[in-house]
Amino acid sequence: MIALGAEQLLLLVLIAQCLLLAIASAVFAMVLRATAPDRGRWWLAGWVSLALALGSEAAGQAYSRVEMPLSLLATALAIAAGWSLVAGSYQFRRVWPAPVWAQAVVAAGAAAAFTVSWRADILTDLVSPEVAIFAAMLPTAVALYPFAGDRLRRRGSRSAWISAVLLALFIARTLVSSAVLAGRQAELSPLYWSIETFGFCLLAIALATSQVVMLLDELHEDLHSSNLALGKALEDLEAAAKIDPLTGLYNRYAFYSLIDELRLRNATGGCVIMLDVNYLKAINDTYGHHTGDRALLNVAERIRSLLRATDHAFRWGGDEFVVLLFGVAPEIARQRAVEMERIEPLHVPGIDAPVPLNTSWGVAPFEPANPDEALREADANLYAQRRLTGARREVMAG
Repeated sequence: MIALGAEQLLLLVLIAQCLLLAIASAVFAMVLRATAPDRGRWWLAGWVSLALALGSEAAGQAYSRVEMPLSLLATALAIAAGWSLVAGSYQFRRVWPAPVWAQAVVAAGAAAAFTVSWRADILTDLVSPEVAIFAAMLPTAVALYPFAGDRLRRRGSRSAWISAVLLALFIARTLVSSAVLAGRQAELSPLYWSIETFGFCLLAIALATSQVVMLLDELHEDLHSSNLALGKALEDLEAAAKIDPLTGLYNRYAFYSLIDELRLRNATGGCVIMLDVNYLKAINDTYGHHTGDRALLNVAERIRSLLRATDHAFRWGGDEFVVLLFGVAPEIARQRAVEMERIEPLHVPGIDAPVPLNTSWGVAPFEPANPDEALREADANLYAQRRLTGARREVMAG
């Protein structure tokens, strides 16, 4: 059996943690590519830098001749990782750039980390990267704190905040222990560093995982908001598609949509009134289409003024209108149609006498099961009334 010394154990732990963080960074990158790359790019850079920092520390432990430059490189990478984690947290919070105080904390941590690296004779060179990460965890925890109680994001943000706080406390314990031992011209053992590095890596991966969940929560929230907006837009489009743009009444598409709803509810019928504006073509030819549009608006307004809450009016097309009256007999529907004939005349500029407006109409019983038959009957009654009205006018003129 091969005996494994404390130094060899530390080296293996550093290599293992480097690989674990590299795998975590790769997973982070794949999730980021599929979600919100602009929101988590800084975080990804931080975890990649931290993985490289651990790799540099492992190389420094393996090759003592280049331990000092690799230790400095590890410190620089840890500083870059810390800054990236802070920047990513404030970017996620939509505070950019990071506050001045946060930048000052990171800068102070960088200065302290490099100072420790140069004094490796007193403190072990493994301390310096942790100094930089500890300084970064303080503003990171502050940046994530407002999200910790947010119900929409609390699955990831609360665990991310807790991971950042625990990582800061974990590192603080090591830094305090190192400082106490340094005062006694001693340092932490390689066995301790093996355990400490392992715990550090676990907390770092927990923080990275929480950040991934935060990004997924953010994506879920964005998709939910987009779906609500899309649903509202579709509702608005559906409503607009059912409205006649000139009169504001419902159109033929809305009529058949209503029929479908009535059939589903097994609703009872009533009566249908079909109205036709008389002499609209003559009004258009004589006074212009703008006056003809005013005529249609006057008719629509008269119809609208006589509707009950349960009634529906539609512009059927051209000069035709359809009115559905529910729960009324044909006699009542005819009385309503007569009332609809009392339309305000048009006052045309340059014309002394107002232009009279009148309609022809037909009434028929209506059932949702067969609306087209009711429309045909009402249309036939409309033309019968128009012929009768025209005959009466000829007799009166004679």
